[in-house]
Amino acid sequence: LTLSAVPSGAPSSPSLPLSLLPTPSPSFASSLPPSLRPPPSYPLSAFPVLMDDVAPTDELSFSQEDVTGLLKEAIESVLGGATYNHTKVPQWTSNVIEQAMQRLKAQQQPFKYIVTCVIMQKNGAGMHMATSCYWDNTSDGSATLKWDNKTMYCIATVFGLAIQ
Repeated sequence: LTLSAVPSGAPSSPSLPLSLLPTPSPSFASSLPPSLRPPPSYPLSAFPVLMDDVAPTDELSFSQEDVTGLLKEAIESVLGGATYNHTKVPQWTSNVIEQAMQRLKAQQQPFKYIVTCVIMQKNGAGMHMATSCYWDNTSDGSATLKWDNKTMYCIATVFGLAIQ
């Protein structure tokens, strides 16, 4: 099993300043099939932003060490003494993600989170994973944990994007 990642500060490909990236025309949404169209625009006042449950911080940065610890707790709470069973994998992956999200939310940090989870049987098959992100390296970050037991691997990743 090989796990590789492009460090968040490393250049992974040529990038354009956001101001140079193409912007969809207003007619773009109307050209999509109805099932793929975004919802109509609503006034911002229709969606109040509630940040009362987020603790203010002077220095906003993603703590890879803390998040890795939370991932380990979440995985062990779900897979602790389990033996690989392909019929249970969909539920296990959902439970790992839910447990990780609950623990992240309990930290009350001003981040948006993306959590992924892969569970794979230990049978000698190879697996390669890579991630790359375009973000603010001073505040955003990611953490990946590879956990295993005698019968399976679990690889979970959290991407944390600061709300500024």
